[in-house]
Amino acid sequence: MHQKILKLEKVDGACLWGLCLTMRAERETLRYNILMTCYAIVDLEATDTSGSENHGRKIIQIGIVILENGKILRTFSSEVNPHEPLTENIMRLTGLKDEKLQQAPDFSELIPELKKILAGCVFVAHNVIFDWGLLARSFTEYGETLEMQRVDTVELSKIFFPTFEKYGLDSLKTKLGLENKHLHTALSDARETAELLVKIQSEIKKLPSLVIQEICEHASALTYETKLIIDELAPMAGERSDEFNFYKYIATQKKLSGETSVMTENKNPIKISEDFSENLKSLGLKKRKIQNRIADYIKANLDETNPTFIEAPTGSGKTIAYLLPLVAVGRKVVVSTTTKVLQEQILQDLAPKLTDTFGLQTAKLMAASNYVSIEKVEKYLSEKNSGTNTEIFKMKVLVWLTQTRTGELSELSKNVTKPEMFDSISNLGYDKIDTDFWKLANKQALKSDILVVNHAYLVELLRKKSEIFSSRTLIVDEAQGLLQVLESANQEHLEILNELLPLQLLNSSDTRTDLENLLFQLGKIPLNREKIFVEAAELGLDKISEFMIDPENIYWTTGNTLNSSRPDFYNFKKLLFEKQKAIFISASIAFSDKQVLLPELLGFAKDYKFYKIQSKIAKNQKLFAVADGLPVKNSTVQDYSYYLLKKLTELAELNRPMIVLFSSRQMLDWTARQFEKSSIKVGIQQAGHLANNELLKKQFDDEKFQILLATGAFWEGVDFEKQKRAILVIPRLPFATPEDVLTRKFSEKYKNPFYDFNLPMAAMKLRQAMGRLNRKKSQRSAVVVLDYRIAGNSYAKRLRKNLEELVEIETGNFDELLLQIKEFLE
Repeated sequence: MHQKILKLEKVDGACLWGLCLTMRAERETLRYNILMTCYAIVDLEATDTSGSENHGRKIIQIGIVILENGKILRTFSSEVNPHEPLTENIMRLTGLKDEKLQQAPDFSELIPELKKILAGCVFVAHNVIFDWGLLARSFTEYGETLEMQRVDTVELSKIFFPTFEKYGLDSLKTKLGLENKHLHTALSDARETAELLVKIQSEIKKLPSLVIQEICEHASALTYETKLIIDELAPMAGERSDEFNFYKYIATQKKLSGETSVMTENKNPIKISEDFSENLKSLGLKKRKIQNRIADYIKANLDETNPTFIEAPTGSGKTIAYLLPLVAVGRKVVVSTTTKVLQEQILQDLAPKLTDTFGLQTAKLMAASNYVSIEKVEKYLSEKNSGTNTEIFKMKVLVWLTQTRTGELSELSKNVTKPEMFDSISNLGYDKIDTDFWKLANKQALKSDILVVNHAYLVELLRKKSEIFSSRTLIVDEAQGLLQVLESANQEHLEILNELLPLQLLNSSDTRTDLENLLFQLGKIPLNREKIFVEAAELGLDKISEFMIDPENIYWTTGNTLNSSRPDFYNFKKLLFEKQKAIFISASIAFSDKQVLLPELLGFAKDYKFYKIQSKIAKNQKLFAVADGLPVKNSTVQDYSYYLLKKLTELAELNRPMIVLFSSRQMLDWTARQFEKSSIKVGIQQAGHLANNELLKKQFDDEKFQILLATGAFWEGVDFEKQKRAILVIPRLPFATPEDVLTRKFSEKYKNPFYDFNLPMAAMKLRQAMGRLNRKKSQRSAVVVLDYRIAGNSYAKRLRKNLEELVEIETGNFDELLLQIKEFLE
C-alpha cells in the first residue's frame, strides 16, 4: 500500500477542525488546478505513413484541438505545402490532392501561430511518438525548438480500456462511439482524440484510490510524460469501499463476494410446461418439425440409462430442442460443446431467454487456468525491472479487475502481450482468499440448472469423477469433436531438446556419432521405437528411453516434442457415472445407414439408441466440385498456394464474403503470404495463443475484409448468420494423413481404415463446415471444393453420395462453375 500517513501530536478539537478545513481547501484548489490543465490535442497527416522513422516525411495537414476542463476552447487546421507529389495511397487515405497543397502555406509560415496556440499546453496525440517527432523535427529544420510535456492516448487506452483488442482511432471510434465523420482528416482525428482523452479521464475517476496509487507505481514506464494524466487525477480518487472488495491494493467488485450471485434471477418466472410447444410459445419462438422430433426422442428415452445418439442437421435449433424436455421434468443438465465460441452462443443468446421466462439459471465452468488468480497478480505486480509492455499489462490487469464479473482471462486484451504474461496471473486452483473467481464459478456451477462446459474440461472432470456431474444428465453437442479431445487425453509428451543439449557439448567422437544416429531416428516417419529406445539407453538419456519403453504405444515427434499415445481408443463410456444418462447430438454421426461410426469409437458397442433426422435437400446451398484443379499429390505447398490465390481472386470478383477453410496450417500460411501483395482485404486466423476467433468472426461480420482464411475451430465451432450471400471454399478435402494417430489406430483395428474411418471422418468434417453458413433459410451460400479428387470415381462417389443428402452438387471445370456460382448467388 502506498498511502501517505500524517502524524499529529497534541491536537485539540479546534485544531483538528481547522486542519480539516485547510485540507479540504487544498483539495478543492488541487481539483481546480487539475481541471484547468490545458491540453493541445494534435494530429498530423504526412507524405508517408510507413515505418516508424520520421526522417524524410513532410507534414501535409495539421489539426489541433485545445481542450480545457473537458471542453474545446478553440481549434486550428491548415494544409501544408510539402513541395513534393503525394503517393496514390496518401491521396486515398486523406482525400488531399497535389493541386490543393500547392496553394497551401509553407510550414515556416505557420510556426508563429503554432507556437502561440501550443504555449502553456500539454501535447497530446494518438501515437505521440509519430506526431511529436514529426512536428518537433519540422520546427528544428527552421531553427526553432518545441518543448512541451507529451502524452500518448494509445498507451492510456490500452490501460483503461483493458478488454479492447485494437486501439487505433477507427477501432476506438466503433467501441466508444466517438464522433468523427471525416476519418484521416487531421482536425477531425484531433477532435476524436480529444473526446477519447475525456473518456479516459472519466475511466480513471471511477477507480478507487488504492488502485490508482498502484497504477502510478508502474506508470513511469509509459512514453514521455504520459504518466501525468494519471498523476493529476490521483488526488481526486475516493476510497470506494462501498463498491469494491480489496486485497491489498487490488480491487474487485463487491457483489462478487458471494453475497449476491452473478447469475441473474427472475422473481416472477413462468412455470415451465412438459409440453414442448407451450414452452416454445412462452419463449416467443416458432415451432419447427425437426425440433419437435428431437424433443420427442429425448422424452422417449429419459428413463433409459443407455445413451441416445441423435443426428440432426445444423441450423435446426437443436439446442432448445434438447434442453427444454429435460429441464421441464426437473433434470439438471450439463451441456458440453466443442469450443468456447459455442459456449458463448448458448450463454449469450439462449441463457438470458431461459432466465427471463422460466427463471432457469445457466452457468459456465472452465479449467482453473482460464481464471485470474488475485494472489498471483499481487506477486506479479511486485516484480521489478519489467519492460514497457509488461508494465502496461500490469496496469491493464488492475483496471480490468475492477470491472470483471467472471475473472475469465479471455476477457483481457491480447494486444501486445505474450503467453507468459497470462501464465503469470492464471489460477492454479490454490488461491486461499475470498475473491477466487474459479471457486466462485464452481459455486455457481453447483447451483445452476444448466451447466455449460467444453469437451476438454468435460473429459478432465469425468476422469476426476467430479461430483458436479454425478446427478446431471449429460448432453454432448457437436459430439464428433469429442474424438480428438479423448485422443489428447490418451497422450503423453516429452520435451527432448533439454535432454539432448548437454550431450552436444561433449567432445567425444563416439558420443557425437551416437547422438547423430539418435537425431536421425527421431526425424524419421514413422519412428522406429526399438532403435530410439536402444540409442537413448546407450547415451544415458533415461527420460527418453523410459518414455519409449512400451512397445504397444504409438510414438511420433512434433518439433522438439516426443509424443506417445496408448494403442486403444479412449473409452468414453467408462468415464460416465453409473446409470448416468448421456445424449449425443451432432450433424454427422453416421456415414451411412449401415455405418454408425461414432458410438463405437466412444466405447458403446450396441447398447445405445440411434436416431437420424434427415432434412430436405437445401435449396439455399449448393456444392460446386471443381474437376480441373491442380493435382494435390504432385504439387508443392508453394505451387498449390499460388493456384489458390488465382482461384480465390477470381471468386472474389463476385463481390461476396468468402470463408476459406484449410485442413493444414502450413497451407493457410503459404496462401496468406500469396495475398500480401493483393489489393483484396483478407482476415487471417492466427496460430496458437494469438488466435482470437471471436474477434476475427466479428470483423468478418462487420465486413472489415472480404476473405477469411481459417482452420481449426472454424470447421465446426463458429457459425456465420449475418452473411445473406456467401462463398465457402474448401481448398483440399479434409483427409487425415497416414501419420495421424487416430488413422494409425484405426488401421490396426480395421481391414480398410480409409473407407471405414478416413472417408467417414472427412464427410463429417465437410458436413460441419457446410452447416456453418447455412443457419437460416434466408441465407444463400455456394460451397466450392477446389480439390479435383471430389469429382473422381471410386471413394469420391461415396463421398458425394453422402453430401447429396444435404445439397445438390454441380461438377465441372472452374470457369464453367464460376458462372453457375454467380447465378446461384444472385
